[in-house]
Amino acid sequence: MSETKTIVLTVVRHGQTDANKERIVQGFIDTPLNEFGEKQAEKAGKALRDVVFHQAYSSDLKRAHRTCQHILEQNKVSEITSKNIVQDERLREQNFGIHENIPIDKWIEMAIKAKVDPLDLPPESGETNVDVRNRTREFLKSAISKAATLNENQPNILLVSHGLTIRQLIKIFFQEFGCVSKVPEISDPTELLAARKFRETCLNTSWSQFVIEVSGKDYEDIKSVECHEVFNDKHLKEIN
Repeated sequence: MSETKTIVLTVVRHGQTDANKERIVQGFIDTPLNEFGEKQAEKAGKALRDVVFHQAYSSDLKRAHRTCQHILEQNKVSEITSKNIVQDERLREQNFGIHENIPIDKWIEMAIKAKVDPLDLPPESGETNVDVRNRTREFLKSAISKAATLNENQPNILLVSHGLTIRQLIKIFFQEFGCVSKVPEISDPTELLAARKFRETCLNTSWSQFVIEVSGKDYEDIKSVECHEVFNDKHLKEIN
């Protein structure tokens, strides 16, 4: 029987940008956090300051990397620091091609016309949901395999990414690996991932946590996944 190991994955959406505030499609556009987003990221760091992280990853876009920096700067118990963040382009937001920098309301109008969920509308000259899911899955397996080789009983990975990439990550866990929900908010993951509900719950710097059991020669086989937190946003209530 292959040896198993438990990995904890803490997933955080980046802080607010001006494009978020103005409801503009960002995609690959490298927008920084605005002043409110900096505050959100700092508060998220304080909320997670007692969590021991052993590895940290972020998208290579400024808004995600800066959020990850804030979280580790506020952390009180981890040996890794913001200098240890690994930036990975596979964690980027979905590429919306020629539709980047347009109002989200215009994107929603296009989806209504096409009779599809706005989050499932394939952008012209950009990435499809399948493209995002494939690169997210590729990253996930490599990060988990690396974490499993650490000399830790239960390695904890910090991951800071973007809304639609996180959506695909959650779909991978529930649809491909039969993730078990330990929180009532996702008793129905299909409802949670629908456009309106997702926008209402996956707020900037909200965080989720998954406990993953892996096995295999290089710990590449995901045996089970449990969701212990989903879009926790309690820290946002403290921001004026």
